[in-house]
Amino acid sequence: MAQTAAPLSAPYHVTPQRPLLRRIFGRDWKIAFVFIAPVVILMTLFIAGPVIRALYTSMTIKNMATRETVFVGFDNYVRLYADPFYRQAVLATVYYTLGSISTKLLFGMCAALLLHSQKRLRNVLTALVLLPWIVPSVVQALTWKSILDPLFGGLNPILQWFGLIDRSVAWLSEPGTAMAAVIAVNVWAGIPFFTVNILAGLSSIDAEMYEAAEIDGANVWQQFLHITLPSLRYVIAVATLLSTIWTFNGFETIWLLTHGGPGNITKVYSIMAYQKAIGSLQFGPGTAVAFSLTPILAGFILLLSRYMRRDVSREEMEMGTAWQDRVIDGIGWVIGLIGTVIAYPIMLVGTLISRLLPKSSNSRKRDSAIGGLFRAIGMALLLLFVLFPFYWIIITSFKSDLQISQRVGTYWPGPWTTEQCYALFYEQPF
Repeated sequence: MAQTAAPLSAPYHVTPQRPLLRRIFGRDWKIAFVFIAPVVILMTLFIAGPVIRALYTSMTIKNMATRETVFVGFDNYVRLYADPFYRQAVLATVYYTLGSISTKLLFGMCAALLLHSQKRLRNVLTALVLLPWIVPSVVQALTWKSILDPLFGGLNPILQWFGLIDRSVAWLSEPGTAMAAVIAVNVWAGIPFFTVNILAGLSSIDAEMYEAAEIDGANVWQQFLHITLPSLRYVIAVATLLSTIWTFNGFETIWLLTHGGPGNITKVYSIMAYQKAIGSLQFGPGTAVAFSLTPILAGFILLLSRYMRRDVSREEMEMGTAWQDRVIDGIGWVIGLIGTVIAYPIMLVGTLISRLLPKSSNSRKRDSAIGGLFRAIGMALLLLFVLFPFYWIIITSFKSDLQISQRVGTYWPGPWTTEQCYALFYEQPF
């Protein structure tokens, strides 16, 4: 029986088409689905479900006459974007976020550099700088509200003693100072997050790089600019993105300090959403306020998820750095440049002082002593800012109500009393 010979070469090559599910989920999707299914179910029930329900609520209004919920589509969003109070809330959110993030980054960078260069008591000083992290947000707000009080607070007397102000300032009640005061409280609470992240990044930098740069004649500023900042750009970018998301959605601290006042100066979009949905029972418009800025936050989350999930595929590696990596890299460089511009005057003052002093054979010891003096001053100022609220809490707890109302012994109880402790343990259901 004759057999037909196969052709030596096919006229064209046909690439086998993989099934759709395998192309989407990978070759092991059948096995992986068994393990991933519980997570998908839980996320659907507890995340996707409430989000979809809230999104639907944002497209409804409640007829108070008939008490019926009416679906209005995107009308709530259209009216929202035309509302001047909403635009003011968005601007307040942007000011609050930018002011808080930039200041926290600067203070966190300075704190990390000071702690990293500390030879003695580094663990103790690090623990002290991280103390604000353990304080609940409610306690943070109430403590600073007491410190900033124009009558009984502890900030005005200090500033008046130094001649910085000539009258008691109502920091949380005056339009010109309310936003700055709220930002200061957020900065105090957020310094530990930036400090611990940047400190971890500094610890991972190879010390031999600094030694080689010093041998080549690079000064401290050049080492910071060409070694420290490039090595920290990803750490800075990720810490900034995370803190931006948390600060952008901040609510409880501002609400407890100012309730969004005075004159809506500190009313961020989260407070506006709360007042509409809970205060005015306008659940649809209030939820629309909460969802209106979701695309911005989704962009931040997309960048973060790209960096935190470092499993770049072979195709992306062959094509080069993914666009998310380039964006994060750019954010790190921009923020690093801003920090460089801010920190440059401080470095310049130290350099000028070092050059104005007479030269001697012990110039290395002299420069080291000057650097140690600057570090000591910086650490003292940082600890003063971080620890003063704790000191204020302690001394206030040992004052009587009469001492507080009569402003007797602002910074030192006179006399010390356990009246508040007794009332807490024996007269309150503590």
